Amino acid sequence: MSAKTNQWKLGLFVSAGMAAAVGALLWLGASTFRQDIHPHWAIFDESVNGLDVGSPVKYRGVTIGTVADIDFLSDQRTVLVQMDIYENTLRALGLREENESTRDELEAAGDDKHEDMAVQLASAGITGGKYIQADIFDTTRYPRIKASVPLPDFIGEDQFTDSVPSNLKNLEETIYVLSESLPQLVSEVDMAVTEITDLTTTVQGL
Repeated sequence: MSAKTNQWKLGLFVSAGMAAAVGALLWLGASTFRQDIHPHWAIFDESVNGLDVGSPVKYRGVTIGTVADIDFLSDQRTVLVQMDIYENTLRALGLREENESTRDELEAAGDDKHEDMAVQLASAGITGGKYIQADIFDTTRYPRIKASVPLPDFIGEDQFTDSVPSNLKNLEETIYVLSESLPQLVSEVDMAVTEITDLTTTVQGL
C-alpha cells in the first residue's frame, strides 16, 4: 500500500512539474506575442562571426530586441542585419514616446540624442558570442558605416539604423597602421642613433 502511495505521489509531482513547465512556456510565448515588434536594419563592414539569429539587441545592457535575420547586400561583402525591436520596451524605458514611431518625427521634435544613436557589434566576454549594442556615438569620433551599394527597396528610411565599426575592428586597424609605420620608425631611430654616435665621436676628438 505504501509503495502504491509513493508512486502516486511521484506521478503527481512529475505531472505538476510538466504542467508548470508548459505554463511557463505559454506565458513566455504570450509575452513575446504581445510585444509591439518593429523591424529595423543595420549594415556592418566587418565579420559578424558569433552573431546569430536570436542574438540580443541591447541598449546599455538592457535587451530591446533580437536579431531576426542576417544576409548580405548585393556586393556580397557588406552584412545586412535585421533587428526586431520591442517598441513596448523602448516606451517602458522612456526611449520612445507613445506618439513617436519614426526617425523623422524624432528629428522634427529636435531630439539630438536620437540623431547620434547607432548600433555596434559587441562581444559577451572574451569567448562569448556577439550581440548588437545600441548607444549614443559621437558622429565626429565614430564615423557611420556607408553602404557601397543601394539598400533593398523594402527597407524604409525610418527602418534603417546607423552603425559604427566595432571596438575590435578599430583595434585591428590601429595595429595595422602601427605595423605599417614601424619599419619607417625603426629606420628613423637608427639614423638618429648613428648621428648621435658620430656627434659623440667628434666631441671626444676635440
